[in-house]
Amino acid sequence: MKRRTLSRNIAAIVSVVLLMGLTGCKNASKTEEPAPENTSVEAAEETDKQTDKQTSEGPITIGLVCPVTGNLAEYGKAFQVAAQIACDEINAAGGIGGREITFTVGDSKSDPTEGTETARKMVANEDVVAVIGDYSSSGCMAAAPVYEEAKLVQFSPTCNHGDFGPMGPYQFGIMGVSTDVAPYIVKSIVADYLGASSMALLYTNNETGNTSLECCTQACEERGLELTISEPFNAGDSDFVATLNKIRQTNPEVLVACGSGEDYVKIKQQAVQMGWDIEIVGQGIYSNQTITLGGDAVEGALTTTPFIITGDRQDQLDFAKTYEEIAEMPATVHVFNVYDSFMIMAEALRACGDKIRRETVRDALGAIDYYEGISGNLSFTENGDVHREYATIAIENGEWKMVVDFSGEVVEPYVKD
Repeated sequence: MKRRTLSRNIAAIVSVVLLMGLTGCKNASKTEEPAPENTSVEAAEETDKQTDKQTSEGPITIGLVCPVTGNLAEYGKAFQVAAQIACDEINAAGGIGGREITFTVGDSKSDPTEGTETARKMVANEDVVAVIGDYSSSGCMAAAPVYEEAKLVQFSPTCNHGDFGPMGPYQFGIMGVSTDVAPYIVKSIVADYLGASSMALLYTNNETGNTSLECCTQACEERGLELTISEPFNAGDSDFVATLNKIRQTNPEVLVACGSGEDYVKIKQQAVQMGWDIEIVGQGIYSNQTITLGGDAVEGALTTTPFIITGDRQDQLDFAKTYEEIAEMPATVHVFNVYDSFMIMAEALRACGDKIRRETVRDALGAIDYYEGISGNLSFTENGDVHREYATIAIENGEWKMVVDFSGEVVEPYVKD
């Protein structure tokens, strides 16, 4: 597949988004075991009904699952704006064989229980031929069995858990896998960039956090770093003082905090209030929310990302400008991934020809092994996910800046305040 350039009429997009309220409108060679023959007349009739519904003329509907409400609602808004831009561009270019592509939104609230219920609603909606979402790894993995049973694709732009893709042939993702992220943080940021010989880990007690614990522990052993202590916390916790005091007693040179941008801000602010001058590296904090909530307290914060705008690709700059005009917040890796997810989905839908239904969409996605997107060049694995290269970024003067590029070259040397 070839990379597409973005040429949009910003005013027209803004009008469409405002009118529709944002509610309208991993990977290759993943093989599926043949399903057992179903002799049920009722099942056959239901399949025929679904096939007729999904291959008829008219709009092609994609489910978009994201946290519209809750403490991660910022990401839900970002998902919807990026989806609208992608759908508008696809439709302006003739749609899918002349048919319009549209999306219907489901609110997962970034809660696995809510996300699973939302998955059931998507499955029950006969118009939905595939789902793009959810935002969190825990939400995606909780909902995966629902999608697998119904044979409905769940294609996540942001889930990076290494066990997500292998959960079944209908699970896909393009964020990369967390089993690559944590080792990068330990080896490339803590050891190489900061020059530290010891670290502590504070991690969310969920699927992503537990994976980070396992990977950080192994990476420390491989690199010869001392992991002085590892402490879990629950999503939504607000008081970290006791935990930080416990960690402080182990005297680490660096603290790695695995959680959301909101979690990082609370941890950083409370460490400052305690008078603890320690470098805190974040995992999963690349978001404008981190800067907005943290202000001066998060200046200098370090993390990693598989994508950041470098200014040498016009399609990235055009998309970012369009997105920021509508969303009124900076474009991050998440929205570029949502856009690419819709574009990859469009390629799969075109490959289905006039046989667009849930099973054929899965097969078409599974046949894609490479895609040149605005979020980067994506090479898919047999498990339905991708391995990506990473860079180190830092908050400087209220903006995310690259300090170590994707090749490992240091752009801005570390200087401790």
